[in-house]
Amino acid sequence: MLATGHSIIAEETNPYFWILADWLVALSPGGGVLASGTADDMRSRDTPTGRFLADWLAGSHPRE
Repeated sequence: MLATGHSIIAEETNPYFWILADWLVALSPGGGVLASGTADDMRSRDTPTGRFLADWLAGSHPRE
C-alpha cells in the first residue's frame, strides 16, 4: 500500500510501534489534536504522550 502512495493509519499503545512510525498524532480525550510529528518531535512536547515517550526512551518505564 505504501509503495502506491497510500497511508496506513493505526491506533496503537505500544511505544515500540510509536518509535518506528513515520508520523504520530496525539489526540485529546475530546478528540482534538494535542500534538503531531515524528517520535523525536513528540518526545519534546508537553503532552501526556510526549512526556511518556521521553521517559520511556530514557529508560524510566519497563520495557516488556
